[in-house]
Amino acid sequence: MAVLTPPVALMAPLLESQLPKRARRPAGPASWEPKLDGWRCYTAGGRLLTRAHKDLTTRFPEVAAAAAGLGDLVCDGELCALRGDRLDFTGLWLGRPRREVEGVAVVLVLFDVLAADRRDLRPRPYTDRRAELLRRLPEPRPYLQPINATLDEGEAEQRWFGLEVAQRGIEGLVRKPCRGAYGDPRAPWIKRRWRTTVDLLIAGATGDVARPHGLVLGYRASDGRVRITGTSLPLAQPLRQALAGRLRPAGPRTTLPAGRAGLPGQRRELVYVPVEPDVTVEATVDAAFELDRWRHGIKVERVREDEE
Repeated sequence: MAVLTPPVALMAPLLESQLPKRARRPAGPASWEPKLDGWRCYTAGGRLLTRAHKDLTTRFPEVAAAAAGLGDLVCDGELCALRGDRLDFTGLWLGRPRREVEGVAVVLVLFDVLAADRRDLRPRPYTDRRAELLRRLPEPRPYLQPINATLDEGEAEQRWFGLEVAQRGIEGLVRKPCRGAYGDPRAPWIKRRWRTTVDLLIAGATGDVARPHGLVLGYRASDGRVRITGTSLPLAQPLRQALAGRLRPAGPRTTLPAGRAGLPGQRRELVYVPVEPDVTVEATVDAAFELDRWRHGIKVERVREDEE
């Protein structure tokens, strides 16, 4: 049995935009890989578990069995749902019969081996761990495939970064130092999310409407109604000041149903005050858009004075 047993702590990539510029490009060669839109999982002892150690083995038994067929390994990867030629995050929430009816396939994309047999590989360089992965899984097989990778940053950007690939469920890039040990804070994984700028209407506010903490955002549909498409990250102080006194309540406090903004299956409702949708903001969004809303918090950049 492998030297590692659940729970196993997984290495979390740091968001490039939140790091000081001097820390965004550690020295030495790096492996560049696509940032896939799925559930971060690991395999151990014939089981499939999430990063939070929730056991998914009985939910995806075919994936767990395929991973067990690689040998006595502890592997790190991303569980993805494929609908045609694109990743479909919401497909992971479907039961197996529904996935079969809708033509959704599930695959575990592996990108690291943390332990093999009785060897703890985490202290080894990333290139050694990837070599072990490719020795065990040299090419895709049913329910499993190794992550694509390149040492060329330019090639990575051309293949996996931009609007076209973002629309297929590739959120951006992950940079992994070739010489880095797993979990070593001196050799972090760094993710670069693809983002774009959009104009959105303010449909609601959380906290004090006069100086809101956050916003409920949307767009005006062809029928004239405002469709809510997500919620903002907490507003910076200058933005709160810029909005002071400009939002007009349009009704009593209400709730945004759980899951309408955020991850599917989210249970917590969002309490907010509806406002008249006559203020437009410029916002930065990522590729995680489905069911007519963004899963991740939207970053509001500024109030669009010219749109009022």
